[in-house]
Amino acid sequence: MLGRHRQRSNPPRDPVNEIRPGTYVYNDRLQLQLGSCEPTDLALPVATTVVSHSGGRFVLDAGAKTLTKDVPAVLTGFGALPHYPQAAIERVYDHHAIVNPGGGGRPAIGEIVAVVPNHVCPVVDLAATTVIVKDGEIVDRWRVDAHNRSG
Repeated sequence: MLGRHRQRSNPPRDPVNEIRPGTYVYNDRLQLQLGSCEPTDLALPVATTVVSHSGGRFVLDAGAKTLTKDVPAVLTGFGALPHYPQAAIERVYDHHAIVNPGGGGRPAIGEIVAVVPNHVCPVVDLAATTVIVKDGEIVDRWRVDAHNRSG
């Protein structure tokens, strides 16, 4: 019957009408920029490895398939490197990122570098496992039950 629509009854609304479990649990670079968390609240850095140096830049083994391509208007680059604060991730390919050190030091090839993602939700979605680290030591690995279910 075209033209006839049943009107849906809307259930009563709770005071909470939006849930963002990834951002709420882990925080990310955007939340830090917005002032809703402190640097010590960033709970999900991505561990990457420097795989090469090229033209004054360095290359990480994490790209769009790990860090995503999210770049909110208030941010520059595809993530932040806390131990290299002048550095900017200028470009991401599927599995690599090109980083301009921005006048700061360049990490050595093979060095593991932490990257704080701009938006943590798709980062979690793209990972099958989260490695749990305490005081620099791996203490557990958690399977991401919702891995690859965003579609």
